[in-house]
Amino acid sequence: MKKTLQAFVTVILLSLSAEVISDQRWFEIELLIFKHTAQQEAQQELFAVTASDFTKQAFNDLITPAIVLDPAQTRKLLPACNTNSESENDFYWQSILFYSDQPAWSYATFCQMPEPSMFNPERENWLALEQSIFIDKIPTHPYQKGLVLENGAYLLDPEHLELKDMYAKLRWRKDMQPLLHIAWRQPIGAEKAELPWRILAGRNYQRLYTPAGQPIKNDNKMQASSVIDNNAETLTAESEHEKMMQQVTQLTQQITQGEIDLSAAIKNQNLRERQTDHKTSETSADVWLLDGLFKIYLEHYLYIQSEFQIRKPGPHPEYLATQTQLNQRDSIAGLTHEQTFLYPYKFKQNRRIRSTEIHYFDHPDMGIILQVRRFDPLRAEAQGTDE
Repeated sequence: MKKTLQAFVTVILLSLSAEVISDQRWFEIELLIFKHTAQQEAQQELFAVTASDFTKQAFNDLITPAIVLDPAQTRKLLPACNTNSESENDFYWQSILFYSDQPAWSYATFCQMPEPSMFNPERENWLALEQSIFIDKIPTHPYQKGLVLENGAYLLDPEHLELKDMYAKLRWRKDMQPLLHIAWRQPIGAEKAELPWRILAGRNYQRLYTPAGQPIKNDNKMQASSVIDNNAETLTAESEHEKMMQQVTQLTQQITQGEIDLSAAIKNQNLRERQTDHKTSETSADVWLLDGLFKIYLEHYLYIQSEFQIRKPGPHPEYLATQTQLNQRDSIAGLTHEQTFLYPYKFKQNRRIRSTEIHYFDHPDMGIILQVRRFDPLRAEAQGTDE
């Protein structure tokens, strides 16, 4: 009787989940973005130099989850490092009580080094550094197998792209260059229920320009000043060490006398670290060639809202003020890096679209080719064609 009841409940749950999936309207979205490489010399119109910060808006991330590995998770795949301590217990207390960590030569080359001790004054900086990853360029076909995004959406394997012929033609053209070619599947709801996807493409200018477009100067004087400051800090290291050891001695006595719950203190520290890591992951100084938001929603018909900016180097506004024959779209050949500026050119289009039709969005600096296709996950699962 129990087995019959369990089977009946299972059938009901499966039918309910299938009904939920069937109520959702799934679509397959394929996006091909390219830039125009021809010099826009004839266009003399000046554009705003203020770049948009899309991180201040609510969005779902479509690109970076497919190309960025979590460094903390990758670190766990390494074997544990062996130390020269007489016992693991000795090394544990060393890592808790001493702010000076084991030197790098105490460990093997490829192993999971322990985190900086709780008393290391640079602990937060080292943990933040572990979370920072510089990506030089977004692949044209970003993809990670088995990756599930928001609302069950997932990227398609590049082999399943249907606009391959158009992509191939763009690659052979001298005046155009493909930046991104992806496809993904997602359920699409009403406008208020959908968040835009953040789209990134092209190279990362982070080490050359600030997010505002200003050139990053390589000033030797600033480097020399930094070295002097570091030397000054070294002179006070002994006094700082004495203060730290006094604090360590006091803390050890409090732990021994039961005045401090060590396990609770470690848990609180771990919580603060997770909060710091979360803030660090949210703030990014990446400066992408193409950055923007793409939203698709359903209100009887399909609609898309797109807002992008594509960046291009040009003569700096201050330099242009002294050169009457130049404008911001002119070539930067012959200019120093300090005489250049990274201009953002805005692209914004909202449009009603039809499924299966190929749509083209044009702009002087870029173009988008889009196709949206209906997708039935239940039929695909039955036929064994769902990824």
